[in-house]
Amino acid sequence: MRDDHELDTAIVGVWIALNAATVVNGCMRLLAGAHRDGPKPHFMRHDWQICDDQIVGRRHLVAPMEPGDVLLFSSKLPHGTPTNHTNQKRWAVQFHFAPHSAVETMTPTASPSSAARVRT
Repeated sequence: MRDDHELDTAIVGVWIALNAATVVNGCMRLLAGAHRDGPKPHFMRHDWQICDDQIVGRRHLVAPMEPGDVLLFSSKLPHGTPTNHTNQKRWAVQFHFAPHSAVETMTPTASPSSAARVRT
């Protein structure tokens, strides 16, 4: 999810599996209950990511999905997909819905490569 709205913006993520997303090929992982902890610092690496020390030792849930399955989640819930190290494809489409009143905090032309941000 892009990190380009105010922290209190309620954003809904939608992840749709186009083929099987399994534990082996890197299905979505969610940090159970972590949405209650408040925003976490994010850094731009391959994608917007939270620091490993925010994840290590935390209980996470896996969400295996069949083609056509849909996962809806709050942007306040830390989530992500690990690197797929298999020969199996893991394709999905994702959408993020924010209210019309959402205030953008990063322009599309801004370079986040060295930015540290906080997102909900």
